[in-house]
Amino acid sequence: MAIVSYTTEQLKEMKSLTDWDRVLNMKDEDIDFSDIPEITVEEMKNAIRPGLMTEEELKKLQKEKPQWDPVVKNELLRRDERKQKAAVKETIDFDPVTLSKLRSGGAGWQARLSEQITKWVNSGVL
Repeated sequence: MAIVSYTTEQLKEMKSLTDWDRVLNMKDEDIDFSDIPEITVEEMKNAIRPGLMTEEELKKLQKEKPQWDPVVKNELLRRDERKQKAAVKETIDFDPVTLSKLRSGGAGWQARLSEQITKWVNSGVL
C-alpha cells in the first residue's frame, strides 16, 4: 500500500463522500457502534491518562512504552509552559481612589493591570 499525501489546496478541492446532512442530523441513538468492541474493565484500568500522572509516572511510562513517547513529551511540555505562565502572588498597596478606578473596569482588572505593568517593565518605563 502506498502512502499518498495531499496539499491543503488539493484537499479543499476534493468532494467529500460523506453525507454530512445525515451526519449532522443524526441523534446519539442512531449511531451504530456494532463494529466497535466494548472496552473491558482491564483495558480501562490500563488506560493511560497523561494529564493525571505524576512526572515520575510519565518518565517511567516513557521508558516502559516508547510508543507513548510523543504523548509524554507533549504533556511534559504543557506542564513546563503552565509553570512558566503561572502567576506569582504579591501584595501591593493602592490608594482607595486608584483601586476603585482599577476595579471599575470590571472582571479581569487584575489581568489587565498585570499586562500593563509587564509592558512598562519590558519597555523600560519601570
